[in-house]
Amino acid sequence: MIALELSDHLRHRRCPVHARTETQDDDIRKAFTSMKEEGKLLSCQTSVRKLLQVLEKDEFKSGGHVDFFEV
Repeated sequence: MIALELSDHLRHRRCPVHARTETQDDDIRKAFTSMKEEGKLLSCQTSVRKLLQVLEKDEFKSGGHVDFFEV
């Protein structure tokens, strides 16, 4: 099952923090750092769980938009 395989993979891996640490654009780096400090960033695990919910429903239309908080 894809959800289980991906979940197991993420459990053993630390999510990257490149947007906050390695982005060359100062404004982007500051924005992501600020969101992290304010607790407004979602973890990779949380994002992937939500993505899997969308994919498992098999109702996503190509080119469509999904609001994270409406799933």
